[in-house]
Amino acid sequence: MCLSHLRIRASIMAAVIISAGLTPSVATDKHQKAQNYPSGLSWVMQAMTALTGGSPVNSVSLSGSVTWTIGNNQGNGTITLQSTANTNSQIQLSTSAGNRSESRSWASDGSGPIGQWTDLNGQPHQMAQHNCWTDAVWFFPALSMLSDYTDPTMVYNDLGQEQHNGHNVEHIQAYRSIPGAPSNILARLSTVDYYLDSQTAIPVAVAFATHADGDLNVNIPVDIEFSQYQAVDGIQTPFEVTRSFNSSPLYQITISSVGLNGQGLPVRQP
Repeated sequence: MCLSHLRIRASIMAAVIISAGLTPSVATDKHQKAQNYPSGLSWVMQAMTALTGGSPVNSVSLSGSVTWTIGNNQGNGTITLQSTANTNSQIQLSTSAGNRSESRSWASDGSGPIGQWTDLNGQPHQMAQHNCWTDAVWFFPALSMLSDYTDPTMVYNDLGQEQHNGHNVEHIQAYRSIPGAPSNILARLSTVDYYLDSQTAIPVAVAFATHADGDLNVNIPVDIEFSQYQAVDGIQTPFEVTRSFNSSPLYQITISSVGLNGQGLPVRQP
């Protein structure tokens, strides 16, 4: 995304902050200095090379089966996940528990990311903007915020090697720093943690926080696990994706077909 689309007026951000009840004192020193650490950017570039081999990825269309769990309710069915840019996504679920959809995009007036979802009764709901700053394309690493590494508003910090769910990983933390916006608050809203395999640099997991619609101080963990990568037209694609909400599985997805850059949907090979 070009820089002009990411310049958010301080007055707009202030209005968002005030409406959500967040005061500047909530921000911590964690993101005081907006700077890329060379090792962080290096790992991100390695990850993108490992994912794409240097080939451009402009869009993706995935379809498959899903188990969707909310509390004691569980539904099995199908899912499609699509994106035409790293800030745009559309998700459609059709399950035994009902249908649901979710979309993310960038506002046409340049005021920032927006989102909408529909409930099981087909009623649309706007997402709080403070929940739209993290990865719109959380289901496909090649179009995640990692792919935005040439954007000067993106910051990537290397937090070092660690263990994550049995994997040796490099922990990379990404967030946005936009001129004219309250840096600490925006960084906190947009922070995404990527866990890259220490040997291949392929993402094995992603984590970020979502928040209560009316209270930025309520942090709810979101975790995404990737496995069963396969190369489709040279692009590494995870065929098993699990998204957890507040430490409980929400979507358990098995991909059966993949379409890249507007092409058809090749069936997954056994």
